[in-house]
Amino acid sequence: MTPIPYDPANCATDGRMYLPQPDSARRVRDCPDVARYRSVGHNTFVATDGALLITDLKGNVLRL
Repeated sequence: MTPIPYDPANCATDGRMYLPQPDSARRVRDCPDVARYRSVGHNTFVATDGALLITDLKGNVLRL
C-alpha cells in the first residue's frame, strides 16, 4: 500500500508507518482495556476487543 520499502532499521526516518512496538505501550487512564502506543508522529490506541484508533499528536483522528 506504499512505495516505501519495508525496512524497520529506517523506521524513524523513512516516512512509512510500522507496527507499534511493545516498548512504546502505555496505559490509558480510566480505560483498562485500551493500550496506547506512542510513535514518532502519532498515537495508536488498541482495545482488547480489537478496536483501533490512530491520532496525530494533537489528537486529530487520522483517516486512511
